[in-house]
Amino acid sequence: MENGALVISLDFELLWGVFDKVDWRDKKKYFQNTRRVIPEILRLFEQYEISSTWATVGMLFNKYWE
Repeated sequence: MENGALVISLDFELLWGVFDKVDWRDKKKYFQNTRRVIPEILRLFEQYEISSTWATVGMLFNKYWE
């Protein structure tokens, strides 16, 4: 019998792919909540020794939306 594996891949693109259809100002709270929860997820993964892949797109790290 072979051992299985669970792969967790996180993707926090937020606005990428919909930037031309969604006004970020209408989703500001959503973006803020997502940025807030990322460190919490990482702490849990570290606490339980869970490995994962991670992908982000630049809008997540913008300090200013202009």
